[in-house]
Amino acid sequence: MAQSLRLSLYLATRGRADRTPVHLLKGPDRERCGLGAHDRPDGPLVWLHSGADAEALAARELAKRMLAEREDLHFLLTTSATERLPSDDRILCQYAPEETQPSVRRFLDHWRPDLALWTEPELRPALQMEANARGVPAILVDAGTAPWDPLSVWSRGIAGDVLRIFRCILAADDTSAAQLRALGVRERQIRTTGYLREGAPALPVNQTEHDALAQVIGGRPAWLAAWIPEEERDAVLSAQTVAELRAHRLLLILVPSQPGAADRWAQELTAAGYKVARRSKDEEPTADVKILIADGSDDDEMSLWYRLAPVTYLGGSLSGKEVLNPFDAAALGSAIIHGPRTRRHRGAYERLNGAGATRRIDDAKGLGDAVEALLSPARAAELARQAWEVTTEGAEVTDLVLDLALSELEGQR
Repeated sequence: MAQSLRLSLYLATRGRADRTPVHLLKGPDRERCGLGAHDRPDGPLVWLHSGADAEALAARELAKRMLAEREDLHFLLTTSATERLPSDDRILCQYAPEETQPSVRRFLDHWRPDLALWTEPELRPALQMEANARGVPAILVDAGTAPWDPLSVWSRGIAGDVLRIFRCILAADDTSAAQLRALGVRERQIRTTGYLREGAPALPVNQTEHDALAQVIGGRPAWLAAWIPEEERDAVLSAQTVAELRAHRLLLILVPSQPGAADRWAQELTAAGYKVARRSKDEEPTADVKILIADGSDDDEMSLWYRLAPVTYLGGSLSGKEVLNPFDAAALGSAIIHGPRTRRHRGAYERLNGAGATRRIDDAKGLGDAVEALLSPARAAELARQAWEVTTEGAEVTDLVLDLALSELEGQR
């Protein structure tokens, strides 16, 4: 594609040298200067770029879906948000390089991605055009509230040049698709799909364990207090006392957020007069047990509790500690209660709460009232149904991006 004069002039202005010597940079500034936060892994690398936290979480969920299909992949997730996600063995996270050619080239020299998936609406011409010049195929997802629409004629021309490099652009709606056409994007590039949303496929469960525990619990009402920090333990116990006035056989499944806290909590609660069973000791929640304390918070364990408990309070959201992803509980049919302080997963909680799919509380008293109210099977089921609808919203877009990305990678083999 011939490069327009406007784009050439823009790129020329981004060629300035680094203001600070690279070896003097520290922390996020090194990453924004294009230096790699990690070594590039061997094998195919998919580069996902996102903007806000919600976009980054949706991109990470997409990466997990792709890993289920192609175990040989690694992912680089870059963001222009103020805070980036933590890395793991297969999904490496760092800040995107600043929009200067030295930083961009340093970044691409290090990472050498095999495919780019762009989920941020903001365009970065220097970064995107350099990647295109190196033969990196790119797909643009969530071309929605187009930031180029109100721009000057000059800037809109640059936007059009950049947009035409994408193999495929998934427009959020008909209005966005029309904006793309007005910028000169070819019809064959555009597909109108809706938004890529963060969601969660249902976590797997050990069905034998589930069935055995369900038989022991029998018809007892139960609720789950998941990922509870020390600061919220008393609030959970007070909620249990309030809710027991309505259902005296109520079972509390309690999962501490602190590793190793379960045994200490069991000893302290036993001394306080509670009848406690411990998951780590294979103790069963028999009829006289009021609290089952579960040690692990890995996916297999949490999926078990989400399935067994029709109501879940997601801890940390009253005290402002780290919170769990609400979509995991929502995907497994547990009605969600949460506080106002949801940190990294704020967008997910807001989506669910905005759809009337969760019960938000503001204090410890509210927790007891919410648990008591949701002991009504009909009310809990309605909340869970609405949450499921939000959780699966955008699933078709995820499937489409997955197919496009994997087809592109397959063609490179």
